[in-house]
Amino acid sequence: MRIFKKAASLALALAVFFSFSQNVSFADGESKPVKAFMVNSLNNLDFPSQSNLSLRAINNEIEDILSFAKANDFNSVILEVRPDDGCLYKSDVYPTSDFWLKEKGKFSFYDLSKDFIKKAKKEGIDVYALINLGFPDFLAEYPQEEIDKNLEDLASLKERYNFSGVVLKNIPAVKDMDYAKFLEDFKGALGDLPLGVLYFPSKYLEADGDIILQNSDFIIPVLEDELTFRDNDGYIAVLKEMQSKNPNVIPFSDFKGVEGVSPKLSSKHYAAVKNGFDSFVFDNYTALRDNSNMQFALVSTVNGMKEPMDKLNIGYNPVKQFGITRPIKPISTPYSTYFIMGTSDPGTPIYFNGQQVERYSEDGLFGVKVNLSLGSNSFTFSQGQVTKTVNITRTSPSDEKAGLINKITKAFPADNAIFKNNQEETISCIAPAGGQVYAIVDGKTVALEQSASAQKGVPALYKGSVTLNGVTSEEVRSLGNITYYLTFDGAATSYTSKGKLYLKGDNARAKIKTKLIFANVLTPDLKFGDFKAIYKEGTTEETVGMTFANNDWYYELRSGGFIKASDVEVIESEKNDKELKFSEISFESEKNKEIIRLKGISGIPYCFIEQEDKTTNLELYGSFSDSSAAEMESYLSSMESQLYSKITASKTEDKIVMTFVPGKEIWGLDIVYDGNDTLILSRTKPEFTDDAKNPLGNLTIVIDPGHGGIDSGALGVLGTDGPMEKNLNLLSAQVLRKRLELLGANVVLTRENDDENPSLLERANAAYVNDADIFISLHHNSIAEAADGNKFHGVEAYYYEDFGKKLAQLVPTKISQNTSQRDYRKTEQAYYVVTKMRCAPAILNEIGFVPSPFEYERICSPDEIFKTSEAIAAAILEFMQ
Repeated sequence: MRIFKKAASLALALAVFFSFSQNVSFADGESKPVKAFMVNSLNNLDFPSQSNLSLRAINNEIEDILSFAKANDFNSVILEVRPDDGCLYKSDVYPTSDFWLKEKGKFSFYDLSKDFIKKAKKEGIDVYALINLGFPDFLAEYPQEEIDKNLEDLASLKERYNFSGVVLKNIPAVKDMDYAKFLEDFKGALGDLPLGVLYFPSKYLEADGDIILQNSDFIIPVLEDELTFRDNDGYIAVLKEMQSKNPNVIPFSDFKGVEGVSPKLSSKHYAAVKNGFDSFVFDNYTALRDNSNMQFALVSTVNGMKEPMDKLNIGYNPVKQFGITRPIKPISTPYSTYFIMGTSDPGTPIYFNGQQVERYSEDGLFGVKVNLSLGSNSFTFSQGQVTKTVNITRTSPSDEKAGLINKITKAFPADNAIFKNNQEETISCIAPAGGQVYAIVDGKTVALEQSASAQKGVPALYKGSVTLNGVTSEEVRSLGNITYYLTFDGAATSYTSKGKLYLKGDNARAKIKTKLIFANVLTPDLKFGDFKAIYKEGTTEETVGMTFANNDWYYELRSGGFIKASDVEVIESEKNDKELKFSEISFESEKNKEIIRLKGISGIPYCFIEQEDKTTNLELYGSFSDSSAAEMESYLSSMESQLYSKITASKTEDKIVMTFVPGKEIWGLDIVYDGNDTLILSRTKPEFTDDAKNPLGNLTIVIDPGHGGIDSGALGVLGTDGPMEKNLNLLSAQVLRKRLELLGANVVLTRENDDENPSLLERANAAYVNDADIFISLHHNSIAEAADGNKFHGVEAYYYEDFGKKLAQLVPTKISQNTSQRDYRKTEQAYYVVTKMRCAPAILNEIGFVPSPFEYERICSPDEIFKTSEAIAAAILEFMQ
């Protein structure tokens, strides 16, 4: 049986661990987990960094290596003391290495390896000798003379040096070689010193893998990457089989040549930790020290995930018995197709109307898309001796009769509205056809007429005209609600409008204030999604009229946009403030943020306009005083910003335009209201900390688990008897929080349990309340009941502001790469509430499709949930580079 996968090279892209089990003997006779990294001398990769260094320089490099080991909790170093046919130690057989003394064979009184071991032992660090026996070329034979030289040299090495063990690298690959005797001779030369093999499976070595396993004290196999959605398969299965022949198995790979931040290696590390492998090694020191790809940060903290993952209760327990989970009873639907789902014994075939059903789930979950004819439909499924029948009735739109009403169901204004003094205006309501309707408006009685003939009792529109007066020229006054009265079929009922009516004088500045955390301001074409601006709660602006579009009333704003009436409240005013003045302008700088504070003015209406050259124009609307505009222009020209190369301001009749020219990558540029002040907040990419194990120590990340409470989100194949979207969102968020906390981040969840369901605006506002550097909303995808769930699987992400675009590309890409058969579907700009903040990069991520039998079992896998968290953490690390 083949148990090794052929490795491409030592420069495998990804970080790793390796595991000595508890019976590995150390020089001091103690058995303990080993946490090690390799120090390679070939081509002066790690140490010495160049040939012919001074004694002081060599000592400095040794101290740096050992300091790195101590700081990062390593207790062992594997030092390459013979990189080729030269040594970094005193040998009677081989010459000194030219990587040490520049000239091969040159003599030195200084003993580099002895000094390295002495300093390491003083720090409590064990040193293993890495011996390169040659090159892994296929040879006709390996000369006995060369074997004898090695045996003599290793015997001498054991006597002269206090190494904790010896690792053989590049055992010669020779056909028909007696590897048992080869290793027996080497172990004899080393006595009780542990002998390990850095193992590259090759044409000949692979055939003799069992012999090498059984004749080594420990073995370090170089494995290709292989991930499954259950980590007791594939990669771990290989390790366990190897361990059955040698308890001291050390999987190996290195950091060299890795592009970007890949989470695969830390996921493999977690799989090993979970399965009892408690030791590790990384290769190589320089890559670890420089940490340019942040691989070390991911892998070095993965041990901390074992406890929370062990406690993870997902609630996924497919019975593996035949049953239909959707629909659970006869149903009616207008759809022409329907996706039936169920459970089964995965080892026994299922039949649908006599045809075998193809299943894509290893747990026996299945789904079948059926076509529906008008009227009754019956479908038969069977497994073994059990038969299940599904009954679905397809209805026609003509079967749906118009609902009859006997009272008023809706009336103007549904939200607050403004009428002009002495101008004819229209009021309306929805009431049953054939009734009599009138309204009382500011003490006036207004008769309403049915707009069109209709069957009695059918909902109909009633309209009436009214002219109101009684306010001063500069006054905006509330007239209260409108009460409507209906007489129908001899019964009298009334209805009070939900919104209030306001009356505006001829010269009054009718103002509205946004009452939502985010309020959409549409462009004049009133096409939803085509936003002119996103106003924050408290933004105040003058209106110039109202219009009806998209089945809603909108206020037309003086700045040129349109805002939904339901998103604002009307400000009653008797004073006509024409000039805007701020008492002072100031500048604040902290961490990765800068704030321009306009004191004395809050709620300024605004619009951000991104330019192709990465500059941003911020338009502040209002009749600013000349003194305020001049003060701003003067202040900005002298302000010392670390984020922008230049900030300018210019004034027109009704606005100030500020232009921000970035000098660094900008992560957020936003308006925030603080009491009576308006703050212009800018944010740039936070810096990594100096602690390689906690690189995200400067970040606050808000994670939003979608849905919650009575909002279950999408239902999976198991329906309410298994994890629903809200459960999976929260579990994924909790695992991701722990993962990011181990990397040093401050993490806040928008909900902590499945009973909570914050509003969308409350979720988005958490980014502002917690001063977030990143906001991630976690969801799982749904599909219509008519869609074929077998054809849906994959990961998506959405962003609105450009700040989040790169993160929205990285997250689904990393998840797809690190998990099992989950495609990267797309990254798109979309106007979800939780992506519309400008204070920091914000994305919404769809992790997988819950109604897909294939994907449901994967996204319910603890291993996959961990790998997803690894992928998101890796995406954040790469996003910050």
